Amino acid sequence: MKILFVGLFLGSRKGGAEVSSKLLIENLAPQNQISVISLVENSIFSDDIEFWQIKSIFPKFMIMKGYRISYFSIKRKLNKLVNTINPDIIYVIDLSLLIPGVEIANKNKIPVITTIRDYRFFCNLPTCQFEGELDFECFKSKYSICNRKLRTDYNFSRLRLIYLHSHKSFPLRLMESINNCSHVFAVSNYVKNSLISLNVKSEPIVTYYPSEFESIKSNLEPSSPTSDPFIIFSYSNFNFEKGMFILVKAFHTLVYDSKINNINLIIAGYGPEFNIIKDYIDVHKIPNVKLLGRVGKDEIYEILNNCKVVVSPSIWPEPLSRLLIDSLYLGKTIIASNVGGSTELIQKGVCISFQNNNINSLAFQIKRVFLHPKIMDDIGILARKYYKLNHSETLLVKMHNETFLNLNGSTKVD
Repeated sequence: MKILFVGLFLGSRKGGAEVSSKLLIENLAPQNQISVISLVENSIFSDDIEFWQIKSIFPKFMIMKGYRISYFSIKRKLNKLVNTINPDIIYVIDLSLLIPGVEIANKNKIPVITTIRDYRFFCNLPTCQFEGELDFECFKSKYSICNRKLRTDYNFSRLRLIYLHSHKSFPLRLMESINNCSHVFAVSNYVKNSLISLNVKSEPIVTYYPSEFESIKSNLEPSSPTSDPFIIFSYSNFNFEKGMFILVKAFHTLVYDSKINNINLIIAGYGPEFNIIKDYIDVHKIPNVKLLGRVGKDEIYEILNNCKVVVSPSIWPEPLSRLLIDSLYLGKTIIASNVGGSTELIQKGVCISFQNNNINSLAFQIKRVFLHPKIMDDIGILARKYYKLNHSETLLVKMHNETFLNLNGSTKVD
């Protein structure tokens, strides 16, 4: 079957969505004829994948934010490529290109699929992600309240608020496009339930993506929880809502604890808060902290495999991050804020929770694991079992191939 994948950054390693999409495409390629359309150059797909790049004069942020002037240009170029490729199914990977993708698919009577990885498109105001909660009253009186809060509590300029208000319709257009999809995948039950709360017509099916460790058939095994040193690891963008400052401050409370010794914190990633956090570490002379900045995947793999604890301190509700998936595969002890997709892992006993945006709660859980290493043994075993039951490549491929065949009126995959 000829499947066309469409995504803004497909072919790059920009984020978790691109990595997950690469894994999916490579696993589907043996049984399907795969084409990819992206706005960036291909740097990760092999020559076996037919790759098409749309070159645009518009900056990527204009396309991501739904500027109409960029929309018409992208739609025209995308439509031309769709007619050239003539796919059986169009699979729009990210929401940035969903509106033109759905319109073109419906016009040409081609089934269209999308995967929803995030909830932030529900509203174009960032208040929810700043405060770690999700409100479904955005387009009623709540929108005006959040607009004022951004001005008073987060020092947004009037010009920026005017800009946000002028693009208020973009999330509504996205939701309309989702409702016009032939099939919708959600990356976690949290995302699925959020979509249902927004009255998405067709209930989405949850699909869990595999770890990239499994993709490269790695033989890595988790290191012994009792070996030294005790390494805490996390990686993410250094944005406020990712909670990296909370992790650093929690670690700060532990390094001078007489019951804690030989404890280290390593964080990979970069973003607006990187220098602020670095200055905090320098001013307070916090020992045993490494901020790696931007690093390659091989270095991340090595550190992740050798660490004892993985922390996901995100304030806003992460759907289900690559950090958590890779950590499950390696049987790592995960400590995560009790919001978003991580709550599913917490309920299954494969993740330790701490109170969202609470420094003392996170410090307490890290100390508890340090003082009781058997916790890591027990959670590691459960994590590996959970991964095999929910995140294997085999399950992912079967689910998608069944969907492809059903959309074309064929029989079920064995």
